[in-house]
Amino acid sequence: MMEIKLAESTQLSAVYRFYREICEALKGAEYSSLWVYGAHPSEESLKQAVEQNNLYLGWQGARVAAAVVLEEGPEGWALHLLAVQPAFRRQNLGSEMLTRMADLARARGGTKLLLDVVEDNLPAIRLYERLGFAPTGRRQEFQDFCGHVALREYALAL
Repeated sequence: MMEIKLAESTQLSAVYRFYREICEALKGAEYSSLWVYGAHPSEESLKQAVEQNNLYLGWQGARVAAAVVLEEGPEGWALHLLAVQPAFRRQNLGSEMLTRMADLARARGGTKLLLDVVEDNLPAIRLYERLGFAPTGRRQEFQDFCGHVALREYALAL
């Protein structure tokens, strides 16, 4: 079982390293979130998430194994930047992280947990659907770092 804790400003270098390694591992991968380190996520956006107490780290011993941003929005609690280190995949850490974030959002009065995912990121889509997230829509978005992106939107009733 992973230890999930709110990221602290003293851990920013570990946060940056984690997401830099994730983005590097995604290059050329069959399924990708299309992230580009420095653009999405940027160090500034990660720092802001830590400062706003929205970034959670999943620790396996002394190593960050997973991370996610959980923030309250106008339509519910939203998840962003969910990632699991390749060395820790297939150990249900993504499920564990999502379950804990749903519990946190519910404890804070949330009734809905939202996320979006790149249209062809099939492993992530399977995970979300297996955990009860229901599709709510699709949209196209333009990102400076990767062009037009097709996204699926999901919600989980809390």
